[in-house]
Amino acid sequence: MSCCVIVPALKCILHSVQTTHRAFSLGFKSTMTKTFGYLPGTILFGAIIDRTCKTWIRETCGFKDQCKHYNNKRMALSLALLGCGFRSLSALFCALSWYAYIKMPDIEERKKSNQHSQIRTRNVNNPDDS
Repeated sequence: MSCCVIVPALKCILHSVQTTHRAFSLGFKSTMTKTFGYLPGTILFGAIIDRTCKTWIRETCGFKDQCKHYNNKRMALSLALLGCGFRSLSALFCALSWYAYIKMPDIEERKKSNQHSQIRTRNVNNPDDS
């Protein structure tokens, strides 16, 4: 499901940033995604998996803990709720960014519109040319 947002988000970034800043904005987006998405997500999911453990096995040295039995219903519910919460938060931020989105016209689009407006003004001034 997250693959459905990658291309629109990329297009939104590329159209809302000046041409000279596009590479920097893509790098910044990647950094923010990894910092606020991947790192906390793995920690939270790991904490939930650890909390659903029923029986822990400790090694003789006492440093390595392994879970022998998990509470499967609790784990399934907890992971589903966390996943739905993150998806809902992502959808909310996507809707907010869509609402606040301002498209920056490309230089080529500006040139084309200027050429079309110049052609129209010439045809209006000289109707014999058309």
